[in-house]
Amino acid sequence: MARRRRFEPGFTLIELLVVIAIIAILAAILFPVFAGVKEKARQVACMNNLKNIGTATNMYVQDYDETYPAYPFDAPVSWGSGPWQTGFSSASRWVPQLMPYVKNGNPTLKDNSGVWHCPSSSGGFQVRTYGYNQVLMREGWEQNTNGLYYRFPALAEIDAPASTIFVADGGSAGRIAPPWWGQTSANRGGTASVAPGAGTAANTLWEWPDRHTGGGNYVFCDGHAKWLKDNVAYPPGMSEKRVIGKSAYKACVDWFAATASERNWCLSKS
Repeated sequence: MARRRRFEPGFTLIELLVVIAIIAILAAILFPVFAGVKEKARQVACMNNLKNIGTATNMYVQDYDETYPAYPFDAPVSWGSGPWQTGFSSASRWVPQLMPYVKNGNPTLKDNSGVWHCPSSSGGFQVRTYGYNQVLMREGWEQNTNGLYYRFPALAEIDAPASTIFVADGGSAGRIAPPWWGQTSANRGGTASVAPGAGTAANTLWEWPDRHTGGGNYVFCDGHAKWLKDNVAYPPGMSEKRVIGKSAYKACVDWFAATASERNWCLSKS
């Protein structure tokens, strides 16, 4: 007697559409997670870069009478009046001074590869991605808010090296400004009208405190590195138009000012 064949129906169109919808939902959930994991890895790589820069800096300080490198600019400074107009050679800028201790890339030839390049930067290796604390490398902020003189900061005059920023995530200008410095939106990152990290002119020169998931990496004068939320280092944060106020001066006390007199001056305004 012949066996009756069992009918095994396939997927219906409705069932297939449900499966596709579930896959699409899972993809929408997981893709941002994967992107976040990749950015976290880039943030860690950037942190390691800054730790290496911090180690190189400490070695430099020990070799040069306990002073830090000075003069961070890529081009000669020609504005204003003062001793900074006397000129410096490219060999005197902060990155070339640290190169013997890093032996990685060649920033003097616009090769900012290796430890000199943040992997989250949208620019290539010819673009600088770390900046020198402008309060640290220029003295006289408490007398003139533009700073009076470039200096080789001495370890002895830095009263809190563990909380004084040396270098951090920044743009192509090679320096980061203090939170209270009144630059226009044309040359500092993050305003109400310019999206943070958008790669526009407003976000490629100075500080970049929102580069890594709403924060930035910083290396301090004692050599350690840490991540700070954008509105901690730069109140009131990158998500709103920055207004210079007491919180900006307090942030300078906490993270940027180098000497006791500079900290006291910022405290007097906070």
